[in-house]
Amino acid sequence: MYALETAFLVLMAAWLIVTNTKRATRGANVKLFAVCAAAIALAFPVSALVMDAPMSQGSVGLAEIAARADRADTSLERAGIRLEYFERGTRLTELMGIVVHDLAFLLDAVTHEGTAPTPAVAARIDTSRIGLLGMSYGGGAITELCKTDARCRAAMNMDGGLWGSHIRQPLTVPYLALASPNNAPFFEHGLLTSEAPYYEITVQNARHSNFADVSVFAPLLRWLGVTGTIEGARVIDIMNAAATAFFDAHLRGAGAQMADLQGFPELDSKTNLQRLGSREPVVAGRPRF
Repeated sequence: MYALETAFLVLMAAWLIVTNTKRATRGANVKLFAVCAAAIALAFPVSALVMDAPMSQGSVGLAEIAARADRADTSLERAGIRLEYFERGTRLTELMGIVVHDLAFLLDAVTHEGTAPTPAVAARIDTSRIGLLGMSYGGGAITELCKTDARCRAAMNMDGGLWGSHIRQPLTVPYLALASPNNAPFFEHGLLTSEAPYYEITVQNARHSNFADVSVFAPLLRWLGVTGTIEGARVIDIMNAAATAFFDAHLRGAGAQMADLQGFPELDSKTNLQRLGSREPVVAGRPRF
């Protein structure tokens, strides 16, 4: 999948260069070219890293993992089997440790007056209400950090893979997973084990790339099947509404739980709010919490 999407990015960039060379020389679309180049540069190494497990570890493909998960006796067993997909990605797990360390360093820098870019920056940060959000690998990174760093009080993951050394450790802070249908099953383990409010919202007809701005300014990706059939701008609206409702509730004290998301019939949701009180998970057809 990653190799295929990389090929699509290369084709898209080639098409842009051929059709826009004259305008680009006058300064038009320079930013677009830069973004495409960055995407391609990142896509190639990631393609080589994903699921690159040593043979001695016994590399397991996603199809085999999914088949075993379907035969599981319990929901928790099924969810645990799915996490093997990330555990087999040894190189991405190692890289995740570096990224998480960098995030912690960033929090150090902006929250301590002695190390912040300016003392005024640290003075304006309420360290008791720090929330983190990330997309793709960044979403996995903030998930990992928030399992070990008490400064994180809430986390929002936008379709991010869960590589890391604490993958099976329960979350203890409020968490929102905004997922594409393909990746939503990977968030079941958190739903079943989290010790704090956990929301899983699936955006129907979306793919992973829909959670980035590329789905808005590069509609060619939709024609090629790299993004889903949902409009890119629609996913941006969903992300904005979800982030506002989630962080308002769990950082700004707007309510004991995330507010309902109205006007988005393409969303399906699950939450553990009832389980936290009765030990039974809640599954809702629409994001009404």
